[in-house]
Amino acid sequence: MPTVKRLILKWVNDDRDPEELVRHKDVLDVPRERQEWVFHYMRLRKEHLQKAFEATDEYERDWRLVAARYYNAKLHVGQWLDFPDVWPMAKDTTEDRALAFAQAHLANRMAVCKRCGRYYIKKYKPQASKTQKYCRGDCARQNKNALNGKWYQESPNSPKNRFKQQLERSGMPPGKIEKLLKGESVRFDD
Repeated sequence: MPTVKRLILKWVNDDRDPEELVRHKDVLDVPRERQEWVFHYMRLRKEHLQKAFEATDEYERDWRLVAARYYNAKLHVGQWLDFPDVWPMAKDTTEDRALAFAQAHLANRMAVCKRCGRYYIKKYKPQASKTQKYCRGDCARQNKNALNGKWYQESPNSPKNRFKQQLERSGMPPGKIEKLLKGESVRFDD
């Protein structure tokens, strides 16, 4: 169900406020006095979804998803149905189905990218999902390049440092070696 993933990720990763998303508030078919509550519940749903992605254990993640479903139901049922000990249901709505699917099938794969901070859903393959730390190939590639650059600068076995060792053994002064490694021109005749 790729559309469910897209919908959940759209809710979570969109930085805009719900009021900015709905330009014409009369499109909602909601009376003006209730619009503030609608936007409030949209914000709470998003907040609990983000906390579910950030959760480290299953129990907390499950409760965050239940809370997101609760605020989604409040969004659909409305403020007027606020009785104690009554749990509202938004049965057969697209949003509730997406949240229920996420709670049942995607909860154990929710994660936050270590590089850019975006929320993402890990790949389905178990061996890939355990080691996947980044949301997409760009972030993984940037991290790999950063590690390779660090290795190139620090490792004694890197081509740069082997070249430096050869120059030191040949008796070249350290100042000239540093200039060469920076890419500056050096005269060898003086």
